[in-house]
Amino acid sequence: MKLISFISQLSISLSLAALSFGLSRPTIAQVKAPFVAETNHTLTTGTYLGGNGDDQARGVVFSATGEPIVAGNFVNLQTMGQVRQLAPGTAVAQPGKVMRLNNEGKVTIETTLGNRVDDMSITPGGNRLVVSGDFGIAMLDPATLKVLWQKPLTGLPVGDGSPDGGQTRVAIDGSWRVVVLRAGVVQTFAPDGQALASVKIDRTFVNDVAIDKATNRVYVTGFSNRKNAGVPVQVPFLYALNRDTLQESWRTWDFNPATLGKDMADSRMYRVVLGPKGEPIVLGESAGGNSVFRWNGADLSTETRVKLDMFSDTYNSKSNHMVYFAKIDIATGKVLAGQYAIPRNDTKNNQANTIRAKDCGIDVDGRGNVYISSLSAYQIASRNQNVISGQPVAPYTGDDFTFMMVTPDFKQRLRWTSFAALPKGGGVPNAIAARNGKVAIFGTVTFGGLITLPNAIAPQPFNPEADAVRDAYLGVLKVY
Repeated sequence: MKLISFISQLSISLSLAALSFGLSRPTIAQVKAPFVAETNHTLTTGTYLGGNGDDQARGVVFSATGEPIVAGNFVNLQTMGQVRQLAPGTAVAQPGKVMRLNNEGKVTIETTLGNRVDDMSITPGGNRLVVSGDFGIAMLDPATLKVLWQKPLTGLPVGDGSPDGGQTRVAIDGSWRVVVLRAGVVQTFAPDGQALASVKIDRTFVNDVAIDKATNRVYVTGFSNRKNAGVPVQVPFLYALNRDTLQESWRTWDFNPATLGKDMADSRMYRVVLGPKGEPIVLGESAGGNSVFRWNGADLSTETRVKLDMFSDTYNSKSNHMVYFAKIDIATGKVLAGQYAIPRNDTKNNQANTIRAKDCGIDVDGRGNVYISSLSAYQIASRNQNVISGQPVAPYTGDDFTFMMVTPDFKQRLRWTSFAALPKGGGVPNAIAARNGKVAIFGTVTFGGLITLPNAIAPQPFNPEADAVRDAYLGVLKVY
């Protein structure tokens, strides 16, 4: 699947953004170098996972000892573990699996959980793991991948696994308390699996949750389909809830569409994670620059964007989708700092191009550095200067599978690269995890190949040109 066909499936916004995008003017120099601090990258793991059936990446974390654990859906699995386990009531042929790898990139343990895995989360200390999917939620021992308890989430539709509200999302905090999201319903569970509290979020797409012991908070994010004087507009939201009662503490964005004025570009929230101090870090996208993301989330006048160069400023853009990420104040919900990530087409006077956060990921390391995975059109900053483990990144041919690393204050872009292997390759980087100087990107390859290591468990794609049959790919980079 090439990017042009991917983009053709997008719903085209008919909002007022299409009428007002020309109002956004550059406020900084259009050329500023260096765009990216580091373009030479070193893989510690680079491999395909799965087999010659259709495979889909869903989640990745690091264990307490720094080994990657991945979750996904694998049809006709060939990169199987040395130890193979079944959750109660499952069969080995079912696709929904969790796999632990060693630091040499070999699968050591594999556990089957059901027909579909959607998400995965690990405690800050790495001593408990939760996985969600069509089966509900399961708590596992990360060292052995043995199931400690499982809940089916009866009474709620399982969804279709789509990123707009069709997934079962899950998170766990340092006290082993779990929050799960399915079909707009947020539920919490005690460390032993006992149900604690539940609340229905009345919004169109409820996409992700996070939970924090220290601040006693649960965070929920997504977006709604609304109308302003009959004109459709998508409005994002982030809610902070009390961890015990799930009562609301504050909300960010979620504006009445009648108040939006010139901020009518469709805006979406997809992911929320927590920084080192429990601060929410969010990932979304807008269809054009005249978005509520220009402001602090509480009003439509207080600027909070951090602009570095033409790849983070929204000038010369139309209604193309653009990645947005932000750091949120714990106490008030106001945006402390936000930033866009925007590719530029140098064959069209550096016009802003499409980049998607949908079905991608965000994470934060212990230093506060922020990591974003995204699906980009032509082309990200300094793209063709990137080299991964001695292999130059292939020229852009569509569906650019990319990851970015920025400093905690968003004032420096440390890394931004595609993983395309010669002669071409692309896909969707669905999940990302950062820990102790390493970042893992786990994604779904839709054509061609991504850069691997020669000694990988599967250095070559199983289905390099079969658009309907995807491969899962894991890349682990040393970043400091």
